Amino acid sequence: MFTFTIQESIKELNAKKSLHKVIQVLVNVALDRKATVRELSSVLISDMYGSLLSQEDISKGFSGLLSDLPDLTIDAPEAPEVMLLLQYRLPKLWVWVV
Repeated sequence: MFTFTIQESIKELNAKKSLHKVIQVLVNVALDRKATVRELSSVLISDMYGSLLSQEDISKGFSGLLSDLPDLTIDAPEAPEVMLLLQYRLPKLWVWVV
């Protein structure tokens, strides 16, 4: 139910070309939270894969985060580890960001 509600809210935004930003927002929020929220973020990304998010959206989102990594680590020094763990927790999606 949780995932469905979020998916419907995102669809209402009608921003198909900006879905990679969903990944960026989820990860940014997760950086400032505890492990349980990080886990829920990875579950949400995984649940939305295929029905709302494409592998390209996810890859583009993580690529954007990687390019912002120097700035992210100022506020969240553990950002590289958190991003790695979030990607690792998505085994069916394993996104290799170049």
